[in-house]
Amino acid sequence: MVALRLRIRQALDEAGFRLGRDVPVAVFMYHSVTPDAEMDWGPWKYSVTPETFERQLARITDQYDVRPLADIVISCQAGSPPTRPTAAITFDDGFRDNLTAALP
Repeated sequence: MVALRLRIRQALDEAGFRLGRDVPVAVFMYHSVTPDAEMDWGPWKYSVTPETFERQLARITDQYDVRPLADIVISCQAGSPPTRPTAAITFDDGFRDNLTAALP
């Protein structure tokens, strides 16, 4: 995971350097979307409730063009970084709620 983050950062930095500007890209990382997120222990410590996730997504999609992370990295490496604020939404684990609560 650290190596991937480093490669993404390097691609974004290189694209910004070549164009002489900052690249407007944000990566939002989630762990889990579960009603248990209100518990402040165990794996739920880094989780959000479905309601919170929905509110955050509404705000993110209002302010950013949301694209797959791989597409953003490829376009930056090709020298064509986003020209508008762009974001990727990622999940760091394979919890079932990523599919049942977050995807819908």
